[in-house]
Amino acid sequence: MSLRNGYPSVFILHLDQPEIQTELTPKPDGIPATAFVSRAPAWSRNGKSIYFTRRAPDTFGEDIYVMSPDGTDVEPLVEAIGHDYETAVR
Repeated sequence: MSLRNGYPSVFILHLDQPEIQTELTPKPDGIPATAFVSRAPAWSRNGKSIYFTRRAPDTFGEDIYVMSPDGTDVEPLVEAIGHDYETAVR
């Protein structure tokens, strides 16, 4: 997670090419930086998914999402009123 763009967002760093850092959860246009958070990333055990926590105007607090390692196929795992904080993979 990094704040480099003015809001918390999940990035992936390529260890063999550290100059390549890809933002996986960019803030949608039209949403203020203060209203958007993507944080607490955790890899799935098989390395095929990344779980993370997100807050945006269209959520009911902070919800837990899953996405592909390239930032596509973002799906909510929990959509409940309140805060569903950090992910943990065991």
